[in-house]
Amino acid sequence: MKYISWLLVFCISALNIYGQHITPLRVGDTVPDITIGHLLNYPSDTARLSDFKGKLIILDFWATWCGPCVSSLPKMFALQKRYKGKIQIITVTGENKNLIQTFLTKKNAYQTASSTVFATGDIVLSQYFKHTTIPHEVWIDENLKVRAITSDQYVSSKNIDSVLGGKMPNWVAKEDSKTMNLNENGLFSSSPKIDNSILEYHSGLTNFIKGATSSVIFIVDSSRQQQRMTATNFSKLVLYSLAYQKFPVFNNPKMCMLNVTDSSKFLYDFHTGYRDVWKMNNWHSYESVASIHCEKKELQQKMVSDLDFYFGLRTTVEKRNIMCWVLKNSKRKVISRPAKGFPQHALQLNSQGGYVYNQKNLAVNELIETMNTDSWFSELPLAINETSDSTPIDMTITIKQKKNINQWNSELKKYGLELVQEQRIKEMLIVNEL
Repeated sequence: MKYISWLLVFCISALNIYGQHITPLRVGDTVPDITIGHLLNYPSDTARLSDFKGKLIILDFWATWCGPCVSSLPKMFALQKRYKGKIQIITVTGENKNLIQTFLTKKNAYQTASSTVFATGDIVLSQYFKHTTIPHEVWIDENLKVRAITSDQYVSSKNIDSVLGGKMPNWVAKEDSKTMNLNENGLFSSSPKIDNSILEYHSGLTNFIKGATSSVIFIVDSSRQQQRMTATNFSKLVLYSLAYQKFPVFNNPKMCMLNVTDSSKFLYDFHTGYRDVWKMNNWHSYESVASIHCEKKELQQKMVSDLDFYFGLRTTVEKRNIMCWVLKNSKRKVISRPAKGFPQHALQLNSQGGYVYNQKNLAVNELIETMNTDSWFSELPLAINETSDSTPIDMTITIKQKKNINQWNSELKKYGLELVQEQRIKEMLIVNEL
């Protein structure tokens, strides 16, 4: 009888959760006094949002399978510790409590995360704050009013100080929950004056579509004898990578020769502002609809032609013999120590004007990625990873003169690595303005 009673209570509770209509909240709305359950690092298993009233609350939506989410956790832990008593960071995941406990134990993270509250098995908060990409951050003030919805890039001591000081920055709200039925309708709505069945070919380009996620969809419609390719919300270089069938090669700036007056339209520099703002100003969506009889090569050539026309460019892909910095295993034997903790990396300027690169629990390809994409290293040659080991390692490299390969090797030898200058033939995207 007790079992039947408990089961009945559980079913009624579940019906209450799933049956109620939850209206998603936006910036400026007041958050209801939600009950948050399945908590870790909290005196009880549940809490009401009002239990944290009087503090700045930051909801950090994440998952263990999300690399960027996991990489940002150490930052969240450090900020919670620094502002203890003034803010409360609550990490929110739909994954169950046991899985999160196991994850934190494996990462040996309970001590560093001691002040951060983990809300697991979430089915409510994610309905109030709908999103399709993570990390996803919701800023709630001391009166339980939503003040901002952002990516994790905005969660910094500078911004927390500003908010706690009463200065709420005018940030662009992160919106990525728009539902677009691209499978059925395509990117552009049909004109009532044109019969879609006779429209054998059209193509078009839009600016950034706010709220839509980045995606590529290819549809073959046998009833209309059409094929359609839709690429939603990508940078110019990614669109060209798709057009030339070289994705994601040309997203690496070292694989491109940009003969343009303003490279910021092609490349994001995180030192100059938030990525969300840059995306809104420089990302695009493209769609092409053609006869089902068109060959793939024809569609590819048409996309290149379209992009060149829309952007006022002339692009080609050419093989070039270029000098590269090739990362290899050195002959020096190094005692291998398994990396532990959360994967993370950072590149910073030190007080002497040099560069300090740190990575934890990541493969050496993370270093190569940083050398190729970070604007501070834009003057370096293309870096190529030809090491034989993909095991995650911890690494700290300090460089005073970034173009001095000997300084790099002086640091890399500690890890059994070395950079060698060698020629490589690479297919490059050549971009010229008209």
